[in-house]
Amino acid sequence: MLQGFTTKKGTGISIYGDYNDLKFLHQTLYKSCDTPNDDDKNPISNIILNFAYEVRKAYSRNRLKEVLTFDGVNDIEYLGFNYLWTDLLVTISALRHQAGYITTDEIDQANIYILEYITKMALEQYDEKGALILKNYIGQRIDIEQPLLEQILQYINIAYLEEKPTKTRFRNIDNYLHHFASSTHEHKDFLIILEQRAMQMNCKPMELTFGDENYPEEIIW
Repeated sequence: MLQGFTTKKGTGISIYGDYNDLKFLHQTLYKSCDTPNDDDKNPISNIILNFAYEVRKAYSRNRLKEVLTFDGVNDIEYLGFNYLWTDLLVTISALRHQAGYITTDEIDQANIYILEYITKMALEQYDEKGALILKNYIGQRIDIEQPLLEQILQYINIAYLEEKPTKTRFRNIDNYLHHFASSTHEHKDFLIILEQRAMQMNCKPMELTFGDENYPEEIIW
């Protein structure tokens, strides 16, 4: 079964599983991208595929390895990876959205429920007070059909990582997620920034990205 633990500095979650746990999760993720109107530029699919990439790297033994003990049973090597809270909460909403367009079986449903469960547990593990609010975003409240979905996620990730890794930053995730709602001042302020940058780059706002060069060279997990 998948396991989730908050990272040392509370920046995100460490997700672990054995080979089959991660392999089955990966299959569910790819199935979730298989919708009639999907193409390579579909932002919802891209969000899920970014997560799937880390899952694949994990079961290919290219990310984290940890020996875990359960109820005194023999030590078991688990494979895993780290993921930002902001990325994960949006990914779960994307999965829930896509589940309405595909035929899911029991394994797919179990994978999504377990992912949501370990996310809730890991949020509480780091900070129960902050988790009370953030748990409300698991699978809901994020406008996943927002046309600027990827741009907003990139933007808030960078802003989030620029903050000091504290519980105050963790509790501010709620404010960052407001950027996805078109009626909020956070979203409107973001549009101004996007339009200004688009003018500088001589392109349309939808064509902009906040790429890897804007992320810190090393994430303090």
